Amino acid sequence: MKHLLLNLTLLTSFFASAQIVNIPDPNFKNALLNHNPVIDTNGDGEIQVSEALITYEIDVTAKSIDNIIGIEAFLNLQTLVCYFNRIEEVDLSYNTMLQNLDLTSNRISSIDFSNNLQLIDLSVTDNQLTVLDISALSQLDHIECAYNEITELDVTNNTALSSIQCYQNNITELDISNQPALRQLDIYNNLFTTIDLSQSPGLLWFNCSDNSIQNLDFSSNPVLFDIKCSNNLLTSLDVSNNPNLGYLTCKENSISSLDVSNNPLIRYLICDDNLLTSLDVSQNVNMELFYFTNNQISQIDVTHNVKLSQFSGSNNPISSVDFTYNPDLETVRCDNMNLGSLDISQNPLIYYLILNNNNLNELDVTNNPLIDQLYIRNNQISSIDLSQNTVLRILGANNNPLTSLDVTENPNLQGIDFSNTNLYAVDLSNNPSLCAVEGNDIDWLHYVNIKNGNNIELTNANCYNGDLIDSGLNLSNNPNLEFVCVDDVNFAISNFTNVSPTATFIEDCFLAVSNFEPIKVNFYPNPSNSVLNIQSEEPISSIEIMNVLGQTLLTSKGNSNKEQVDISGFSAGNYFVKVSVGNKGSKVLRVIKE
Repeated sequence: MKHLLLNLTLLTSFFASAQIVNIPDPNFKNALLNHNPVIDTNGDGEIQVSEALITYEIDVTAKSIDNIIGIEAFLNLQTLVCYFNRIEEVDLSYNTMLQNLDLTSNRISSIDFSNNLQLIDLSVTDNQLTVLDISALSQLDHIECAYNEITELDVTNNTALSSIQCYQNNITELDISNQPALRQLDIYNNLFTTIDLSQSPGLLWFNCSDNSIQNLDFSSNPVLFDIKCSNNLLTSLDVSNNPNLGYLTCKENSISSLDVSNNPLIRYLICDDNLLTSLDVSQNVNMELFYFTNNQISQIDVTHNVKLSQFSGSNNPISSVDFTYNPDLETVRCDNMNLGSLDISQNPLIYYLILNNNNLNELDVTNNPLIDQLYIRNNQISSIDLSQNTVLRILGANNNPLTSLDVTENPNLQGIDFSNTNLYAVDLSNNPSLCAVEGNDIDWLHYVNIKNGNNIELTNANCYNGDLIDSGLNLSNNPNLEFVCVDDVNFAISNFTNVSPTATFIEDCFLAVSNFEPIKVNFYPNPSNSVLNIQSEEPISSIEIMNVLGQTLLTSKGNSNKEQVDISGFSAGNYFVKVSVGNKGSKVLRVIKE
């Protein structure tokens, strides 16, 4: 102590004679000179010793500081925040009045707190610490030392601690028996195999996820509000003595049974990836979020959970779910189940709906106008009415026996997948925001209209296209695809390369639309280099030949079932032959001129 007093005396004498504090790091000095509240009170561009002595708070967050030499002059400093800098070494031995210290996100490998006996709040998260000695800090209330390489943490002498956050380290054990005031304990992602909570009756928040813990005893923690114990080795979990529990996350364990009947205040229940075969949530009337994916549950009843807004039960053998009594439901994920039907007519707030890999024959979404993303992949749906879903952005409808798909009332659509369906034609001309289109592997597909005035968006590399929808225009492996109507043929040829080679890009969509008339017309030979023979079941009234831009190059009248046109004078390439048959309509055929 005499040695420390002598140093302080000499240091004070030195500062008094020198007047100006030496601050070699220009970024640190600049941050102090521009600090709020003002430190350089006389505005001379320097920090005097007298100014340092009346400074009680310094915040130099994210100022690219390499060192804080000069901090020793701030003898009365109580709060120091140096978050997100490049500091490697810190000497705080003269800052004995410090109460609050934040050195988060720096490069510190060691630090001495033996003289900082007044510290109450300490954060050294995201540094390079392997050892942390806080044994002298008897008044410490909160310690956060996450994202380091610490292997041991001794808090025996820190009896005032109410919060310990030491997640993301290499700690194997922690004795918290001397912390009767402990309210928060976060040991997430360490090397724990056990943790004793029996001496922490006031514990409110506990997180031990991503460890190797086999057993947890919460019987001495009656006020626990939030439990996170995911990704451990738990086979059972008893929360019957925790009536105040509001949040329970226990996913990625091997839990085979879970009783939450004594937890009426639960708002969030997340128990994905376990071995549950049943789960009764009838007493959890306040539950808002319920995730139980990847279990073995065959029945689930949420009719008592009237506040439920988020539901995820994917990968369970459930054949039906009743959402009639969940008017606040916003997100539903029920993929890979056995659903044969689903009624969501009473859930007008749903905006996210995933029903992939079920046995649905139909789905009514006309009462769900807020749906933003809809996935119905791998079902048995032949048609769906999307006329009321005007804000729909993402649609995954592939692998269904769809024979029609009308998205003209969905102008905000950005991504769509209608692959492996029974669609003959798809009209996307009213969807100018499209940046991701998948329509692959469709034997029936003959025509796609993507002329929406904004085809350039289909080359947007930053396209957000939802779940498993490839960006760009993808129309491959469609053996009967004849026409793709686009904004600009040359642009399409250069940019839309993942399209079946049988297809021709056109700008005049009428060339393709007229092709849907039930008129039987044949022509030969094709390719041809001279005379083209055209034959119809009824008399041909006129013939018109156009280029790929829809420009008319030749017209001819007809009055028989068989007509001929001479194309020998045309340049080699693709052309369209429009054949009109009385009042039956017309048919457009593609011919190749050699």
